[in-house]
Amino acid sequence: MDSLKNELADVDWNSVLLADNIDGCYTSFIQKLNHLLDKCTPYKRIRSCKNIIVNPWMTKGLLKSIRRKRRLYKQYLSHPAESNKRKFVRYKNKLTNVIRAAKKNYYTMMFNKEKNNLTNTWKLINNILKKNKKPSQPPVSFKVNNSNIVDPKTIAHQFNNFFTNVGPELAQKIPGSNSDPLDYISDDFPNSLFQTPITTVELCDCINKLPSKKSKGHDEFDHQVIKRHSTVHLKSFGKNF
Repeated sequence: MDSLKNELADVDWNSVLLADNIDGCYTSFIQKLNHLLDKCTPYKRIRSCKNIIVNPWMTKGLLKSIRRKRRLYKQYLSHPAESNKRKFVRYKNKLTNVIRAAKKNYYTMMFNKEKNNLTNTWKLINNILKKNKKPSQPPVSFKVNNSNIVDPKTIAHQFNNFFTNVGPELAQKIPGSNSDPLDYISDDFPNSLFQTPITTVELCDCINKLPSKKSKGHDEFDHQVIKRHSTVHLKSFGKNF
């Protein structure tokens, strides 16, 4: 990021500041910033771990042991000898006992920590119970106009009928009025709207309020990059707004 900051400080922003229209200004700004991002922060291929859920009682040592268990399993699949099977099963059983003990110790510690807080205690209990909770099934019958319906097509039709008519039915219940909305406007204010130019102080304040997330927008920039280097190119930012 330091190299990107230095590169941004040396950029000639005249093509942005002197552009005749906002579209040309924005295009020039994006092209320059994209060029520097590709130069200073090239893409790297990394292994995604988004789908891996790490429980709070899992330590680095346990995660390392899990990876070793997987390697032993792959070794057994590649060479299905009885010795490899015994090695894998023995390691797996031992690791399972260790993980169970770690989980028990974690919840024992948490219950002792929250023993004077009934709300957090129940959160812990619910967190344990929901692991074995079966997903709830939707009801097989619905009561409409004091009669039970069980046919799926009829149920779907009733839902569709309700949601398509709920708006008009509520609108009909609104009492009518003969008043003209313009009657509530007593005077004319032809100069009530004026857009003052944006200052760098206002722009800096807006940038600092952006959430620090890594997801990118349509321009392929994330908020962290903009927030870290906003002071370097605030003038070019202001030109775009």
